Amino acid sequence: MIKIEKKEDCCGCFGCVNECPIGCVSLKNDSEGFPYPFIDEDKCINCGMCNKVCPILNPPIIDSNEKPKAFVVQNIDEVVRKDSSSGGIFSLLANYVLKRNGYVFGVAYDDNWNVKHISVNSVDELGKLRGSKYVQSNLDLAYREVKALLQKNIWVCFSGTPCQIAALKNYLKKDYSTLLIVDIICHGVPSQKVWRKYLDFHINKYGPIDKIFFRSKEFGFAGSTMALFYKSGKKLYMGQELQFHKACFFKDLSTRPSCYECKFKTAKRVSDFTLFDCWHINVFNANMDDDKGTSGVLIHSERGLHILNELKKEALCQEVNFEELIRLDGSMLLKSIKYNNKRTDFFSDLDRMTVPVLIRKYTPFTLKKRLIQMVKPTLSRLGILNKLKRKMKGLI
Repeated sequence: MIKIEKKEDCCGCFGCVNECPIGCVSLKNDSEGFPYPFIDEDKCINCGMCNKVCPILNPPIIDSNEKPKAFVVQNIDEVVRKDSSSGGIFSLLANYVLKRNGYVFGVAYDDNWNVKHISVNSVDELGKLRGSKYVQSNLDLAYREVKALLQKNIWVCFSGTPCQIAALKNYLKKDYSTLLIVDIICHGVPSQKVWRKYLDFHINKYGPIDKIFFRSKEFGFAGSTMALFYKSGKKLYMGQELQFHKACFFKDLSTRPSCYECKFKTAKRVSDFTLFDCWHINVFNANMDDDKGTSGVLIHSERGLHILNELKKEALCQEVNFEELIRLDGSMLLKSIKYNNKRTDFFSDLDRMTVPVLIRKYTPFTLKKRLIQMVKPTLSRLGILNKLKRKMKGLI
């Protein structure tokens, strides 16, 4: 049976839950709000399947050290691109599968704004999966659903973090010609507990939430910001209270222990596509620099290259130098985040402090940040925010 000696050795991928043939493995949240496997030892038959599927114990085998092909991409559908965190490439890939009567697996909110993996099989539902969600998702039995569809020769697009993709590959044990796999350049996964505390604070203060955007483009792609829309009609785009969850994330206070020693930081991956933000499109193609969002794309397979070629009629697409793209916008492809020495104190304070007190202690706005928040709408209207962002670090 799988045993976690160090929390750094579990990424919470749900592989063991899906693999267990008798259902004796479940994931339960620890005191920090991160899921870890719990074994019902009275039911366990010691088959060892949970160990075999674990992507940390059995990391992905990369067939080639060849560098992936690199592209910058923009979806030509402006509505879709606006609703996407970057350039809307995920929607193009998802539509490729949906047009073949397939299913797309990705991250969505449930009715209580918890983050989980779901599947959709229509364009009308695809909006649920768009946009970044900076919380670790609950996969439940998603891998089993994927396998059942693939065994019926049904197309599947599965998107997730690199560790989730590695777990899926271990679970499937073979390639399928109707499977399209998409991962992201991942900063790390924040705690569900921190997310819940953040949500409850805002709901108690302003009422029920109607929409959540981690990367609203109200002030353009360069000025992308957290945004909360309430059922009362109130909309929040700025402020310390609004940015608290993202601030904890980018300060590496609320991240899962395994993310500080991520085992999946490789250039070549077992996915077909790796997606990320391209902030420096001006370096590659000034004509594409419209501050509406651009995706950086790495392709790891012949299947991925074939699909991208088919999608070029629906996108602005340019092949670029891999090293240059990663240097400018993809540094997290190869390196893990650094441990924040205040992390232990932060989680200790999480239960006993209110959000405003936590903000004052851990995520206060600097004078520079306050000024940026004040002038961001004006800079966006003037069309210069995207240029300033490239020169000023720390703009959220």
